Amino acid sequence: MQLIASLIPTVIFLLAVLIGIFFFKIKINLDYLLLCIIAIVYSLLLNLPREYTAIQFINSRWNWNGKIFAFLFSIFCVVCFKKKLPANKVGLTTAFKQGSFKPALIFTICYLSIISLGSFFFQGKLPHSMDKQDILWNTTILPDFSEEFMERGILLVLLNNIFKKNWLFFGAKVGPGLIFICLLFGLEHGLFVNYLFRFTFVPFDFFRTVFVSALAFTWLKEKTGNLIFPTVAHFGTEMILTIMIICFF
Repeated sequence: MQLIASLIPTVIFLLAVLIGIFFFKIKINLDYLLLCIIAIVYSLLLNLPREYTAIQFINSRWNWNGKIFAFLFSIFCVVCFKKKLPANKVGLTTAFKQGSFKPALIFTICYLSIISLGSFFFQGKLPHSMDKQDILWNTTILPDFSEEFMERGILLVLLNNIFKKNWLFFGAKVGPGLIFICLLFGLEHGLFVNYLFRFTFVPFDFFRTVFVSALAFTWLKEKTGNLIFPTVAHFGTEMILTIMIICFF
């Protein structure tokens, strides 16, 4: 039952996308069907090892197994759906859109500086201790890149295929997909459902991830066209929080 409950944030995201399709008067097509399949399978693979310990090959309270399964599934999607998910559009490239490197670099430095300052003001929201497993999880790039690969990469491409990119947001061409991928990121970090289907909503974590982290990472992806700076910003956030906890608690 917990596995089914873990799908609820993804289902809410997909329903929100469906409402957006009707709102913008777009025909439902294969892109939405593929979005649903990939998002649900991704969520299932991410949470499957928590439900079935027999398939865990890494013994840790952190979800290394799920992250690895999800990462391998992302690779599978790019290989199998080359026409819908070309690697360069997903962001698996070192090429930058013309004139995007310097603004992205400055933005990333400013973003991480704000995260550093914000950590001082919201210390009560941080864990007050970390053990070796916590530090390893937060200082290894795989968990962060796995999320960026799927969400800012694969799912965002499919959302942009559905809604197109007709808006200009601080110099980056974006579309409604930006809103929906930020919503998904917020739901993943702020909405929790247990096996009894009891909901726990954490407003601080939801709004922080939607309007700070997710918006920043998505803008970086759309501005540069690759996953380098979104991953650096995501990983840098975890590193800063880890350093803060180790040094000040």
